[in-house]
Amino acid sequence: MPNQRPWFRIYPPEIGEMQPNFAENVGLQDVPPRDSRPITFFPLFMTMDFLRQIVTETNRYAADYIARKDRIQRFSRLQDWFKVGRPESVFSGYSQYGYHKETGYNPILEYKEARRRKPVRLLSTACRAELNNNGKPKLIEHYNTKMGGVDLADQLVSAYVDDRKTMKVREKVVFNLLQRMVTNAYILYKQNSDAPRLSRLSFLQSIIEDLAPRQQRLPNREPNNARIRLRKIPNGKEKDCSGCSDRNGWDGRKRTRTVCVRCGNGLHKKCKHNHVCVDE
Repeated sequence: MPNQRPWFRIYPPEIGEMQPNFAENVGLQDVPPRDSRPITFFPLFMTMDFLRQIVTETNRYAADYIARKDRIQRFSRLQDWFKVGRPESVFSGYSQYGYHKETGYNPILEYKEARRRKPVRLLSTACRAELNNNGKPKLIEHYNTKMGGVDLADQLVSAYVDDRKTMKVREKVVFNLLQRMVTNAYILYKQNSDAPRLSRLSFLQSIIEDLAPRQQRLPNREPNNARIRLRKIPNGKEKDCSGCSDRNGWDGRKRTRTVCVRCGNGLHKKCKHNHVCVDE
């Protein structure tokens, strides 16, 4: 006898009994004025508190990799990282890797990973391996004219994105949603603006320039290493030093019996000047 209330089913039985109701004028409400700046469309999909949380988490992810310059060894993956300027770092920080640099401002992102260019193989039973007059494969041109809304959204998102290399699916989902929010903000901007419309790149740059001044300067900021306090680990336990230990590098693994009071990471007293506290 089949289970009357299975765990998995195509649709609940009560759906067939429901009467569909349709509402009129469904869509974006409280649209900004048509002469609004790009930054007014950006917060329609997120809050500044959410952005600050993303910056904090990405800084936490990167602090273990680029806290010390001499960690970059021959076989280190850090050789693929490069420094970005302040305007780009703000937006990259909301969507990519980061590093907490003591600049006197709130945490912003200063590094991102280089984008790879790998060969791509195309298979099709409808098009031949030919190029059009612009040098683009005809298969790509045919696909672009037939793609649906989902594929078009993926195409728009992939134009200005560097995916996070991580096995944690939740991080991939959050950052992908963030990138789609920015793309949707640009679409709304084009549909609801009477001013000369900016290109997508100029739209992103305008948002970056408006977000950069919002990094408020912290009062009476002291040097990072002057405020670091250490405590001894009880029971003779040890941790890897966050300042000098490198399991995959030439220096090897180095253990310590003291940790940072604020973040709890292992830290030698002599390595305080190299430590970046991820909880700040």
